[in-house]
Amino acid sequence: MAPELMLTARSKRDKEIADGQATDSNSTSESFDVLKFERKTFSFTELARMDVFSFGVLLWSIAILDYPYRGVSPFECYRQVGLGQRPPLSFLRDGGSSWAAAVADIIEECWAQDPLQRPAMEDVTKRLNQLAAFQ
Repeated sequence: MAPELMLTARSKRDKEIADGQATDSNSTSESFDVLKFERKTFSFTELARMDVFSFGVLLWSIAILDYPYRGVSPFECYRQVGLGQRPPLSFLRDGGSSWAAAVADIIEECWAQDPLQRPAMEDVTKRLNQLAAFQ
């Protein structure tokens, strides 16, 4: 899920306080259990760039041969994405291959927090085709 779809993630304690249910006996755990999704109208460009974010996740999975956020609950995955946390790219960058480093750069651009800062899918495919032509 693209980060712009998430408005806030609040802690369990914040929810108890907001609901008037906070007591001294309530846990002060900061485990997150509430996500609020933003109701917003998106432009066509913003919607297209949400797909670019998802493509970046797919490209990472193909390049790394693993699942992003492995072992993390869906809620925690949403929280991490909303906070700007992404799967590591160091494996691609540290491998010594210029091709892998270029793919890491594309993935990172696809994962920009602001959808309007992500490249257009047309630009992504051009860059990937250029990389494939040199291999």
